[in-house]
Amino acid sequence: MKRIIIILMLLPSFLYSQEKGTFDCSVGAGIMSTNFMIDVLTDVVTFGIASERSTLRSPSFYGTFKYAVKDNWFVNADGVYELMKDDLLNKKDVVIDNRVRSFYSLGVGTEYHYIHEDIVQVYSGAAIGYTFETSKTNTKQEYLHYLNGHLNLIGIRIGKKLAGSLEFGLGYKGIFTAGVSYQF
Repeated sequence: MKRIIIILMLLPSFLYSQEKGTFDCSVGAGIMSTNFMIDVLTDVVTFGIASERSTLRSPSFYGTFKYAVKDNWFVNADGVYELMKDDLLNKKDVVIDNRVRSFYSLGVGTEYHYIHEDIVQVYSGAAIGYTFETSKTNTKQEYLHYLNGHLNLIGIRIGKKLAGSLEFGLGYKGIFTAGVSYQF
């Protein structure tokens, strides 16, 4: 009898659905963010005249907090960090300085889970944000900021309360992202 009572008490947590008024917290990493693509495009457009050599391109690490305003429809806030390091070169390709750039992006958005079957959720979403860039060399420090965003074309979440996710999109998180989330 005790087992039946315990199972009945725990059953709702196993049949969990993302309903209005619930939360989702996630962390993960993405590759090929808009910051990365702008950097690559700048190198291509200047035909290498910029004289720099990439030494580090970190993934974009993110954290997201979501709130379900209706069943399967979320509003969310994102925080993203990315790091890039370069060697600055003279005309003879000799390193004359090093540059470290940090990117901090903050965004707000929405997401809709259009398939929600047992442990699988499929979703899409969009966010608008702002990126703050700090660029440091041995001789100077610059601060840039610009409008940025993220469009998640398709994402899949596999799990109940604790789950893994994979996303394909474009923006400050990256083209491909992978993470873990907890819904409560």
